Amino acid sequence: MDYSKEWYLSVLNAINDLILVKGDKSKLLWANKAFCDYYNMTNEQLKDIIDSENSDPDDTIQYVKDDHYVFTNGVTLNVPSEAVTDSKGNVNYFHTIKNPIKEKEVIVRTVGVSRLIEDHDAIEKSKKLHSQQKTSIRDLRTFVESIPSPAMMLDTSQRIITVSQDWYRQLSIEQDTLVGKNFSDLYREDLSFSSEIEDSIKNNKRIEIELATIDINDKEVHFKVQINPWLLPSDEVGGVMLLLSNITSQIEKEKVLKQHNEELKQFAYITTHDVKAPITNISSFLALLSEEDNLNSEKAQQAMYWMNKSIEKAQEKIHDLVKVIEQREQGVHPEEINIYNFIEEIINGHASELEKVDGKVILKIPLNLMVLTSVKQLKTIFENLVSNAIRYRYHIRNLELEISLKEKEKGKVSIQFKDNGIGIDLNKHENRIFEMFKRANMEVEGSGLGLYLTKQALSQINGKIDVESEVGIGTTFTVTLPLSL
Repeated sequence: MDYSKEWYLSVLNAINDLILVKGDKSKLLWANKAFCDYYNMTNEQLKDIIDSENSDPDDTIQYVKDDHYVFTNGVTLNVPSEAVTDSKGNVNYFHTIKNPIKEKEVIVRTVGVSRLIEDHDAIEKSKKLHSQQKTSIRDLRTFVESIPSPAMMLDTSQRIITVSQDWYRQLSIEQDTLVGKNFSDLYREDLSFSSEIEDSIKNNKRIEIELATIDINDKEVHFKVQINPWLLPSDEVGGVMLLLSNITSQIEKEKVLKQHNEELKQFAYITTHDVKAPITNISSFLALLSEEDNLNSEKAQQAMYWMNKSIEKAQEKIHDLVKVIEQREQGVHPEEINIYNFIEEIINGHASELEKVDGKVILKIPLNLMVLTSVKQLKTIFENLVSNAIRYRYHIRNLELEISLKEKEKGKVSIQFKDNGIGIDLNKHENRIFEMFKRANMEVEGSGLGLYLTKQALSQINGKIDVESEVGIGTTFTVTLPLSL
């Protein structure tokens, strides 16, 4: 016998069970006569909706969750009981089986068959579970609606269940126009993170999106987004909550700060290139003038001396500025470093200076202490601390610098640089010794940059520095580094 499409439809329409076919996102495609009669709707009226207007919205959430499970996993789902409201508002309970329909191994539809439950005990049990579910979802909906920031509750098909008042206000949307619509369809371009929502639903995990930008009234508004799964009384994921935090002012400040930094870099470039050249030229001209016989007077020689001194100071300041720029521009490139060998190499680089002042360095670092960090930054830190100890030594005694391991625990290592130098009056200078061009001792020559660059380098590798000092006794700097970046 040649079975036509009409033949199959007549068979399905003759069955008393409710039969319906759904596509992606729980959209109805077709239902048999028993289903249409129950809802008092035609197939044309049912097509492409998610559920009848007569249905309880909280029940629809459960239908969508089950449809999504079958569509996503491609397995049969046995639903022992689900509440279904007919066209007259009567609630009955059905036992439903849902199956995936595949074409070339791809799930394209689902089919559900629902049979009326007539057992009194089963109905009473279903009523109790139904009541618990409704209370849970109602409480969640009320919570979302009262949140004082843009918030939205979605089901597993990304259908919008409810929205906070602030979502309408901050996103400049007409009131009560979102519920029941599909989130991914509405925000396909602006809030395009449907895949993150699916991941949150599938794996029951919280996801954060650092930046989502929406064009609102011809102005870019920036949000940070949290995606949190919400659970049904059965502990199954019923959908997600979206919470937006407006970070527009923060982004704007960062843009302004970035612009200012670019301007400062440009200023530094001009200083180090356009100013350096004429200073070099002036220095050259002075050298030529000093060879002239008619400029041998004491007054002329004194003038040229101070001009040369001024040029030297200007060149030093330019050199210092270049060091600051280079430090800020340095990238962080983690390498495994043996701390003992690294410090020993720096000490050897200062061997001649130490010899001149009869200074000695005592190294108490384990030979096998390894740290995964950035070489350039670490060299800046250790180099400045060693050179500072030499520069600020106490002239009445020989320099002694002890570099030792203070502690190694909880993923960090602390190294002490303890000298017997002139010390620092921390009551006066504690808050300024790490600032640019600030110095705690004006009797010893220096640029006032060493400790500033040290702290900057430490911030780049997530480290910190502490200081203890006593005038006339010495200073101890404690550098704390993560064992791994």
